[in-house]
Amino acid sequence: MFLQFPVFIGLFSVLKVEFNLRQEPFLFWIRDLSQPDHLMRIDFNTHLPFIGTIEWLNVLPFLMMAVMILQQSAMPAPTDEQAARMQKMMRWMFIAMGFILYSYPAGLALYMITSSTLGLFEIKVIKKIWPIDDTEVEQKKGWMMRIAEKQAEQQASMKKMQQKQHMAKQKAQKARKKRKR
Repeated sequence: MFLQFPVFIGLFSVLKVEFNLRQEPFLFWIRDLSQPDHLMRIDFNTHLPFIGTIEWLNVLPFLMMAVMILQQSAMPAPTDEQAARMQKMMRWMFIAMGFILYSYPAGLALYMITSSTLGLFEIKVIKKIWPIDDTEVEQKKGWMMRIAEKQAEQQASMKKMQQKQHMAKQKAQKARKKRKR
């Protein structure tokens, strides 16, 4: 996504200023790549944040959302709890992007749909050709991990020492009680 962002910005700029693309029919209901795809007039008299007034039904943003969510669901399930939360957050991010990009040019939506579809195809092909190896490789310990292990060892030895001191105090108290009797 980070590498695609400059292409996204460049395509957005080109679609705004390139007059050769204006009012050129593309496929099916898409009549102009520099304007949103207008499938049919619905004319809602509402003003929504990020979207504005909805006059036309634009299908490509919803198609873009669906393909992006499919692509994300095709990814392997995360094993880490934080990564799982991040994946859930990204799913909502794609839904929000669909609504934010509702009135963007159809060419931009087509670019995102094509990119996500190719990514989905790539994921599926790679899974078939190179299956996932479930054997875990032992990771090398970095210097932070070694420091953490040394701290854990020191804490364990301190705890043992404290337990010995506590036991010695208890024995001494019992011995004093016996002498007093």
